[in-house]
Amino acid sequence: MSETEEILDELQKLARLVSRMPDLEVVAGRGGSGFSFNHVRRVISMDEARLHAESRNFLRGLVLHELAHAVLTRTHRHATSAFSRRIFFALNALEDTRIENWLLQRFPGSRPWIEEYNGKFLRNTVPEMQEMLDRRSNLPPLHELIASLMARWWHGQGNISIPDRCVPLLEQVWPSFQQHAQTHPESLPSDEVQERYDRSEVRQLYVLGDRNSPPDEFEKSVRLAQADAWKNIEENLLPVFRKLVPPEGRSPMSSKIEMFVQWSGALHTEDHHPGRQFHTIPQQVFDEIFGKSRSAKKAPPWVENVSAYDLLVEEQADVIEALIDAIEEAFPPERSRNWIGPRQSGTRLKLKSIPQAEADPRRAGEIWDKKSSLLRPKPHVVVLIDRSGSMAGERIEAATAGAVLLAEASRRADLPLSLFAFNNTCDALIEPEDSLEEKKGRIGGLVDAASGGTDMAQALKHVTKHLEESHAAHRMLVVLGD
Repeated sequence: MSETEEILDELQKLARLVSRMPDLEVVAGRGGSGFSFNHVRRVISMDEARLHAESRNFLRGLVLHELAHAVLTRTHRHATSAFSRRIFFALNALEDTRIENWLLQRFPGSRPWIEEYNGKFLRNTVPEMQEMLDRRSNLPPLHELIASLMARWWHGQGNISIPDRCVPLLEQVWPSFQQHAQTHPESLPSDEVQERYDRSEVRQLYVLGDRNSPPDEFEKSVRLAQADAWKNIEENLLPVFRKLVPPEGRSPMSSKIEMFVQWSGALHTEDHHPGRQFHTIPQQVFDEIFGKSRSAKKAPPWVENVSAYDLLVEEQADVIEALIDAIEEAFPPERSRNWIGPRQSGTRLKLKSIPQAEADPRRAGEIWDKKSSLLRPKPHVVVLIDRSGSMAGERIEAATAGAVLLAEASRRADLPLSLFAFNNTCDALIEPEDSLEEKKGRIGGLVDAASGGTDMAQALKHVTKHLEESHAAHRMLVVLGD
């Protein structure tokens, strides 16, 4: 066994233990790709260049961090318009503290691993953190508050000085921040968990998915904890964050400062929607902070409008649900559900495991079976929208509503989505690997984007090439225009 295979084998065993996913795999990704976890395929991809450049503890810590998100984070089910890119990094930083506190309580031996990777992401020495604070005078107010919260949380109040201008607001939100960081799944009797879950509104957020794969007691506790955490965020933290966010249309920070915030650990590029990948900051972030250029996707040639998107979602709520049902009916499961185990919890006892558990108490958590999830084919949905001058008025409004309908249904049904808009040129709005939450302002802005001529031939040629490159077995093209 090579050294790389040995490292991956150890990390895979650790990942399966923490995640309760016995079929999870850890593989080596290309150098410079960072670390990622795909919830659907249950595959962790490790940056091959850093497998040997970093210590084992660093790698173990990152694996635990990503899987703790998979085990605990369900934020996407609660967040709506507040989950925009201007506030996303703050919510993500809060969630990082919650999952890491859980890791430290659930796996006390992981502390050195967490300290090592936070030592790089949060600059885990007081002098270096002090230097970060001294250079923070140009940060926007929200980023300054998050940096202060993270500094106090990680280093402790007595080990770091906070600028005087930050202290009043920091003290205001600190109790709510601490409450969030300690909101974890409770260990309660099954009947009490079921009673709480039945009475909770969070149950309605998962109705469609739960028809095919009912949650076990632990998953219900996870959802209840996330609901409690989100209620605290909505009531006590989001109002403060919103007041600190610059008005729409203004750039909240330069790319240099954004890199600096990433370097300080407040920003991650994680996307916790099931089926998407979420990533840990790759090495190039630490290079770019010292002056190298930061690549970014081309911005659309119109003003983004998140509120228009959210309004169309609200107006079409019933139609979106009906479309999701139609998608599930059109693409039925490829196989029936099977019993899988052994597991720590489930819906029936695995009888063959009971004698083993009686003989070895350490195997007491291996006596349950549960039904496997249904496997559905996932069609790749490609939407092409005509935004030429002839579409101005009711036509572009209807086309935007249709784009929102397809985007939301694809997101909730967990289908890969690509979205393009064209006039004389063809612009990519959404690609399968993108987070819709970060891009929905682009779709909402289409209501005022009608202008120019119509080069449909070139647009169709562009999306045809895109479809040919797709690996999906089913590919659908939807054209919205006059």
